[in-house]
Amino acid sequence: MGKRKAVPAALHHELSEYTSLIRALKTADSLDLSSQLTRAPAPAPSASPAPSPAASASQGKGKVKRKAREKDNWTRWPLLPGDFATPEFTFEDEVRALAAEALLMQREYDSKYEPLTPEDAGSSSPDARAQLLEQPFEEEEEEEDANEKAELADLPPPDLSALSLHLSTYLTQILAALAAHVPRTEKSMQNRLRPLGWQSVLEIVAATGCCDPERMRAIYPILDDPLLPTAASRADRTLIASSALSDLVTQFGDSIFDAPEPLVIRERKRTRSKYKSTRYVLSEDDTDDEEDPFAEGNKE
Repeated sequence: MGKRKAVPAALHHELSEYTSLIRALKTADSLDLSSQLTRAPAPAPSASPAPSPAASASQGKGKVKRKAREKDNWTRWPLLPGDFATPEFTFEDEVRALAAEALLMQREYDSKYEPLTPEDAGSSSPDARAQLLEQPFEEEEEEEDANEKAELADLPPPDLSALSLHLSTYLTQILAALAAHVPRTEKSMQNRLRPLGWQSVLEIVAATGCCDPERMRAIYPILDDPLLPTAASRADRTLIASSALSDLVTQFGDSIFDAPEPLVIRERKRTRSKYKSTRYVLSEDDTDDEEDPFAEGNKE
């Protein structure tokens, strides 16, 4: 084989940037729903004519090159910062918009179900309704702007930063759970699975314990088959297992803070031997008190 021609570093860097740009454009085009809907559908495999044996034999060599070209459709992940467009709004702006919408919904709910006062009862008369309908459209816009300003005033900057930090941590947990999810298939089939749907995402999040079972049950009720496992049931099982594990660990962890019991030292009772051992030296008192068994025989 001939020696490969060296490519200058600047040209190699430029070519790699062009390759990244093309891959990013392919990814954006594949994720664009409007282009997928407006594009003409591909012909069905059954409608294409079957190739003749002679044509298949002549195209045998071209199949290898075609497969090699099809493998170039892989997209690098994660994408580089220059491969995708920078969003117009920051994460904190999105959190502020969601918080303002939630405060508005809560305020409307409270005003809808609060008890009516005599003044409110008078404003609900037909004359009052007619006056409200006669208000110009500009006044309604001014009221909406005032409500938005009031909602933003209800959310001071410290609360907004704390809420953004909490949501960022929660979103990181969800993305980490999705990244660590390994389907129960062969290793060679891991990259050939279909994309995750929203139900799969909910089940993964529920199985990792990142959500409340009651909240999941209220938002996503059982609609199709009550016997199928849902995200709420998975969250219940995860919560039960984690509580049982925490109880077991706490049982042994509390013993660390217990004061140790004092050691009981038992003293051994010393028993005096009936016969004195010859290893010990007898004192004078012992020699005087000791009776000689041969003394009486000598006297006799």
